[in-house]
Amino acid sequence: MEKYIRILFIIKIVVFVFLAPAQLEANIYPFPYSFGKANLLSLADKAAVKSSDILVLGDQNALMFKEFEKTFRSELLNELVTVNIQNLAQPYSGLHRHLKMIDEIQNLPELVFYFASSNEFYEKRINLNSIAAISKNYETLKKDIPVSLMMLFPFLKNFLYESVEEVQLGDLPIARDPLDDVISKQTYIKGIIKTYELELEKLIERVLEEDKTIVLITAPINLDNIPNEVCSNSTSVEINKKLTEHANNLLKGDFKTALIELRKHAETITGNSRYHYLMGRSYSMTGDLKKGKQEFYKANAYDCAPNGASHLINTVLRKYAQNYEVPLIDLERIVNDEFGKNVVFFNKTKPQNLFYERFVKLLASYTNQYFSL
Repeated sequence: MEKYIRILFIIKIVVFVFLAPAQLEANIYPFPYSFGKANLLSLADKAAVKSSDILVLGDQNALMFKEFEKTFRSELLNELVTVNIQNLAQPYSGLHRHLKMIDEIQNLPELVFYFASSNEFYEKRINLNSIAAISKNYETLKKDIPVSLMMLFPFLKNFLYESVEEVQLGDLPIARDPLDDVISKQTYIKGIIKTYELELEKLIERVLEEDKTIVLITAPINLDNIPNEVCSNSTSVEINKKLTEHANNLLKGDFKTALIELRKHAETITGNSRYHYLMGRSYSMTGDLKKGKQEFYKANAYDCAPNGASHLINTVLRKYAQNYEVPLIDLERIVNDEFGKNVVFFNKTKPQNLFYERFVKLLASYTNQYFSL
């Protein structure tokens, strides 16, 4: 065992001394998809990024930043009003696509704004028939010796990782086909969350390795949105009948009765998005907004057909911001701190403008501090 530890120590020293500068080339992340020959950035995009001070990544949430860029600039210090911003936002684009973009960029700008996507479940990037191998590969990535060996000899990836059937991706995101059975749906959701964690880790480390700064931004969730689908293994004919009765109580305005009856099922109904949604509505309508929001977040997390901003994704973002000690601006909380007090969304996905205005002012304040150092 002692000899084993010494060998590991020597490998780590070799990697640190000789290979630290080359870590970007040694891509050891076992992502279960490939872009093949796809290029997501044009030569003009690359040139624009090269001359920019701030890079913006994300989907629709990052596109919204363009609408408020004027407000953002108005809050900057005089010497920063002409700061060069390059926005590479793409609708329906998950983090895997932003990683591909920055892989095509040699040197990143000083600041990177990453807006958490509302579309991490939109495009297929996991083959479920390879899920066991994918999970095993993710576990291998946690182990020091295999990682050190792959850093020394990248070709060892082919032997240390299990073979998987890669998803082939193209230039533009394409909606995945819906899954049929509940186990496949839940397995896919778990697989995407784990893959997203590794993608976020890679993004943060790429920025930090270049001694640049990344700002993480959560995606606002409309808590009024009814979950798209209840996982079939969390319900039954009897449970569905009871929840329909409680929903009718809410419709009739009998909020206290609905809450009392719903709370009786707290130990017997688990993982049911409709149950948590009705609990959230009952708490909110009886004045307990804090507990109401907690239930709405659970309803979002347990949705068996997630589509839009995800509490699961935002939770990962907050965790990694803390772990890596990188700045995070919690747009989701800026919006939902007002939930139940004011109308917070225009429609199912877009918050009221005043929240974006508050957000860009916070972002501008951070930008001023960063460039003033």
